[in-house]
Amino acid sequence: MARNVGFDGMEVIINHDYASSKHLEHLQELQSIFPVHSIHAPFFDIVGWGDKMDQLKRCAELALNAEVPLINFHPPNWLFFEFKFWKWLKKSKTSSLRSARMVS
Repeated sequence: MARNVGFDGMEVIINHDYASSKHLEHLQELQSIFPVHSIHAPFFDIVGWGDKMDQLKRCAELALNAEVPLINFHPPNWLFFEFKFWKWLKKSKTSSLRSARMVS
């Protein structure tokens, strides 16, 4: 349907479907149907994916392994006092995490 209305690809939001160890296979199955141009980091906690920092690292690893060029995520939220995530993200700007293109 997306192809029929002119879309050239899709964004995949990481959700509870990715809680299993077969998350790469699940993404590749979607890629076989329609190109995946970006991955969106989880909105909610996913069993086995850890905290926000771990989730972003796993999304970067998944994106690199599936050759998805972009990761979308929401930056730290001051309302919920995500200071640890903010400090980690600021530090990560110079780390290997930056090898994946991210948009916040």
